[in-house]
Amino acid sequence: MEQFSYASAPLSAEEIRLFSILPSSNPELPERLDIELTKAAINDLPDFYAISYLWGRPNSSSQDPQNIFVDNKFLSVTRSIQEVLLALRTPEKLWFWADQICINQKDDKEKDLQLPYMATIYGKSTRTIAWLGAETRNSAAAM
Repeated sequence: MEQFSYASAPLSAEEIRLFSILPSSNPELPERLDIELTKAAINDLPDFYAISYLWGRPNSSSQDPQNIFVDNKFLSVTRSIQEVLLALRTPEKLWFWADQICINQKDDKEKDLQLPYMATIYGKSTRTIAWLGAETRNSAAAM
């Protein structure tokens, strides 16, 4: 399988990427995540949800690379963002922003250009989703 390249979706000045989680298309692979990636002008954003999450503790299972798919090409992400996306997947088309997916993490120039937009992104989001991790047997007590 081919690896996704952000070169197919370069950003111009004052643009960000957003993504939509596609409904599961294969009941035999319910953990497979396919996303649609799009670009949007920072001054003309659609309704979207910003995701705040823990990348994971170093050397923990939350750092184990997982694959999601963009145009049938794999993109490696951490287990923690994969868990968020699985929890948020719905038949309804919703737009999301998460730094690990929307910013090319291998491109320092792009990261430097996108960093100043982070406050704007969270400020313009319809809602910010704070993901603390997958539910455990003690989650109810914590809430």
